[in-house]
Amino acid sequence: MMKYCSKCGNRLKEEDVFCSGCGAKTSVFGVYEEPEILTKKKVVRKGTTGLKKTSDQTVPGARYTAAVEKNAIAVTEYLSRAMELEWQKYQVGEVHKKLEAREGNCLKEIEKQASAIETYAAKLEQTEKKIKDYKKLEYRRKVYNFKLNVDPLRFVIVLGVMILMCVLGSVLKVPPFTALFGPSVNLALKILLVIIVPVIVEACAQGVKYLKGKKEHERLEDEAKIKYEEEQDELEKNTLDALRKDKEDYTNIIANYENEKARLENINLKELKDELLLNEQMKKDIEETLETYYSTHVLDPRYQDLVPVTTMYGYFKDSRCTELTGHNGAYSLYLKELKAQTISEKLSEILERTGNLADGQKGILSQVGKVNGKTEALIDSVDRVNAKNMAANPNGKELSAKIEHSRDLDNYYSDIRKSMLEHLDYVKSVDYVSRHWF
Repeated sequence: MMKYCSKCGNRLKEEDVFCSGCGAKTSVFGVYEEPEILTKKKVVRKGTTGLKKTSDQTVPGARYTAAVEKNAIAVTEYLSRAMELEWQKYQVGEVHKKLEAREGNCLKEIEKQASAIETYAAKLEQTEKKIKDYKKLEYRRKVYNFKLNVDPLRFVIVLGVMILMCVLGSVLKVPPFTALFGPSVNLALKILLVIIVPVIVEACAQGVKYLKGKKEHERLEDEAKIKYEEEQDELEKNTLDALRKDKEDYTNIIANYENEKARLENINLKELKDELLLNEQMKKDIEETLETYYSTHVLDPRYQDLVPVTTMYGYFKDSRCTELTGHNGAYSLYLKELKAQTISEKLSEILERTGNLADGQKGILSQVGKVNGKTEALIDSVDRVNAKNMAANPNGKELSAKIEHSRDLDNYYSDIRKSMLEHLDYVKSVDYVSRHWF
């Protein structure tokens, strides 16, 4: 590739310090190899041998870009700004992840509240059914079962008396026993009387015992029934009172869960969704700013990412490189170190290789730590605001105070926007200089 003056486009020799066409010092304006992107059509200006002029199709900033590529100070400045934008993009992304995690936790908490509401609603329904269906148990009277219990002694005594009467009436003929047991009375009748009278006496005794036992049984049953009904009345009162208390408790619990669910939905979740919307817009603005910034084509598209930009900035800051292209340029060194596996191309790999990193990428770990600390502080401010909003609004359905947002996060976004405007002004200046000076 030929070398040209970055001011007038005149062809130069390798050892030239000043341009033979315009006299410009090459150390100021740089000497560059003409890139293919510089122009799609070359026109030789009349009257000037070898002087190059680009057509209207020249990419904005391309000629300036070519000059900047050979200027270590300009490249360092460019990479510094690109690195700041990339880290801002990374931090906004980390904030987004944390906000999404908070949103997920909030949604889970809302689901828990909804599940609890369903559980207690089912309990309330069961309690209402128990109250409606409650019935006192009626007293079941016991049946009195008579048990025959013959008294042998009594039977023998009566039988003995009857035999004595028989002897007195039939043998000794002692009145009045002769009327029943006299000689005129049939022997069979005498025997029947002797046997049947003790049986009748025992039967009468058992009858008296039955009537007496039955009366006592009924008395005891009446007393037991009265006592049972009193116990049932007490049980009914206590049971229904307990069920009504449970019903009231379940109703209050459901109301509390519903209110908490409404607070989470209308306060906590809403605030988080608002923060996510602002974050997504911020992320989009940074991406658009980076796209505009990189459109100057100073940096090869392959290296337009956080890790290569930060690593190459370190090259220039530590004076390991003085230009992007060329044998000893930043691109060449970066690819060489990637191939030798002394550096990593992805941030995830760098975070895994904490103890085996090249000096050029140890700063990335330090920056990640700072970003994480800043992110945690910003998310803590969101948590504090959420807690304040929840405390200020005890009723989830009718908010009593306006929902606030994190001022720390707003200020952070405001600082990023100021930074982006500054970087966009820088891009405009690059484009302006390329159009009017080169």
